[in-house]
Amino acid sequence: RELAKWLDVIDNARYKSPQQPIEMKEPALRLDWYIEATADNPREAKRMVQSLAEKPMTKIAAMPQVMRILKSVRKKIKTSLAYYKKEMRVRGRIAVTDLTSGKYLRLRFATFYLYPRLPYAMSFSKQGKLFRLGWGSNPWHRPKDNIHIGEFLRRYGGGGHKVAGGAEFPSRRAVLKAVEEIIAYVN
Repeated sequence: RELAKWLDVIDNARYKSPQQPIEMKEPALRLDWYIEATADNPREAKRMVQSLAEKPMTKIAAMPQVMRILKSVRKKIKTSLAYYKKEMRVRGRIAVTDLTSGKYLRLRFATFYLYPRLPYAMSFSKQGKLFRLGWGSNPWHRPKDNIHIGEFLRRYGGGGHKVAGGAEFPSRRAVLKAVEEIIAYVN
């Protein structure tokens, strides 16, 4: 029952605040970060599913191997937040963060953690040969302009939902052009 509740919170981004997913005080959020950090390890995924079926989340989150990985994750979050704080550019009603270096975590709610009333956040990263753009609205202070982000991003071959979406681009130039067009549209 507790697991189902937290799956809904995480999947639907129903966090109480932008601090909640970043500070990960709750065992479920620590496990979410742990699962993300070990996503490329199928054996660990199987072990985690088995543990979740047998033990309470508080016990799993306190396991030494989980705590060891989370120590590293917390360090990366701290470094990434510092990067966001330094490099994020607020452009009117939207903040843009370039994550193409690949050195920092994509923290979905870092913008709203740092700027709680800003309506929109956008970031872009490089994965393989593609540039990925993500754009979302502030779930704690929804903008009243009624922009459907997913529909807007269809013009770039992307999509999503009313409040969040993404698109992929073949070049840095193409993603930067889209970033500027979105900034102009939002403002």
